[in-house]
Amino acid sequence: MEQTGQPPASSLAAMRRFRWYGHVLRLPPDHPNRALLDFNPKLAGWRQNQLIRDPLFSPTVSQGTCEPNWHGHGSRCFRVFDVEVSYADARALCLSHNSHLALPKDQSTNDFVKQLRNSVNQARGAWIGLKYGVDEGSFVWEDGEVLGSFDDWGQGQPDGGSDPNQCVRIVRVSSSSRSNQWGDHSCANLYGVSCEKGHRP
Repeated sequence: MEQTGQPPASSLAAMRRFRWYGHVLRLPPDHPNRALLDFNPKLAGWRQNQLIRDPLFSPTVSQGTCEPNWHGHGSRCFRVFDVEVSYADARALCLSHNSHLALPKDQSTNDFVKQLRNSVNQARGAWIGLKYGVDEGSFVWEDGEVLGSFDDWGQGQPDGGSDPNQCVRIVRVSSSSRSNQWGDHSCANLYGVSCEKGHRP
């Protein structure tokens, strides 16, 4: 990953092709190079995130009806971004790709999203579309549905009580008893992002 106070030299010629999508500056969705530029406030400069390009991923299901770099499972397409953003910014990033945070509401989908996250970067947690809802007194999916009978909480989770600032991520792979399972954490914490959308027409 290259960090500099100016746009990376390798991307100067391509800068004219970058466009704002929400709060994210990136190449158009149909461009073969899916590099992303984001502003690093600590360095007061731009950062080209080369990791936005997914590594080779070979799921057992067909991905023929998904856009490039998206991976099919059932009737949905998924993508994991190896970035470090808050829950609010994760939501915005998915939206900029005409998608929403992933909703792994069943065992099969959850296993698929975890496998995809692990293929991108198993050492970094990744947000899913689930957060605590004060009105509901429970965790609520991004589509407004209250968490049902299926969950994948790690040991001792959730542990945020009724704090409305609790969002859910897939915990990084480690020796922890919560490894590769769900854990709640402050929505302001920085993790990767798992997004979901329908198949393209």
